[in-house]
Formats: sequence, structure tokens, C-alpha cells
Amino acid sequence: MRAVLFFPVPAYTQGMDSQTAELPVQEFIFTFAATRDSIEGEKKLLAGGLSPAVMPLPDQLGAGCGICLRVRPEEREEARTLLGTGFQGIYAVYAAAEAPGKKIFRPWNP
Repeated sequence: MRAVLFFPVPAYTQGMDSQTAELPVQEFIFTFAATRDSIEGEKKLLAGGLSPAVMPLPDQLGAGCGICLRVRPEEREEARTLLGTGFQGIYAVYAAAEAPGKKIFRPWNP
């Protein structure tokens, strides 16, 4: 059985309200300060056997190099471990969920 992660309550940030605070987390977004860091991060995750998706940085997240890596919820801890090993390029990590008509992002700090 796969565990489902939820945003903690109260977590009213980045478009969240009482109706969206308990949405299940669908993915984790790793953002980077520089493009070279996102490329190096992708290489580390691939070498570790994960399957990150490279994507443009969502507009709601604003800062960063413009490229981010998306990982599945079940890969988040391993991704954080792989990227944390001698690598300082992570700008921020966000948990993402779908709400009716919008995507919700919440900072994730393990």
C-alpha cells in the first residue's frame, strides 16, 4: 500500500486556504539557483536510479534559474539524500498538490 502525504493544517501559503490545506501531495519540486546546478542535480538523481522530470519553474515559485526537477512523493527522501551529498545547488523544495483550477505549492523542509 502506498502512503499518501497531505499538507499539514494549518498551511495557508501560496494560494492555500481552509479548503485546500488537506490536499494530497502529488509531487515534489526541487528548484535551483543556477542552470548548471539543475543539470548536475538531474545527473545525480538519474545515477541514483530515480526518474526526475525536468520542467520549467512554475510562475508561482518565481525565484531560481527557471528550471526545476519534479520527483514522485515516494522518491522525495531519496532525492533529498542524493542531492544533499556534496551538492549545495538546491534553492528550495516544494510539495505540490492540485486544487480545482490551480496548482498549490508549499515549501518542504524535512
